[in-house]
Amino acid sequence: MAGEDFTVIDTRNPTAWAESDTMLPEAIRVPLDKLEDNLPRIPKNKPVVAYCT
Repeated sequence: MAGEDFTVIDTRNPTAWAESDTMLPEAIRVPLDKLEDNLPRIPKNKPVVAYCT
């Protein structure tokens, strides 16, 4: 995946996100329970990587 363009989706719930020191500045924040509602925000022209805990 080196050099590959991809989208990162941060699916942590709001509590886990707020308590974490890990922030992904270019990630799209979408709690997992709201993923379906937010599908239009996720680019379809490149691979997607989900970050969760």
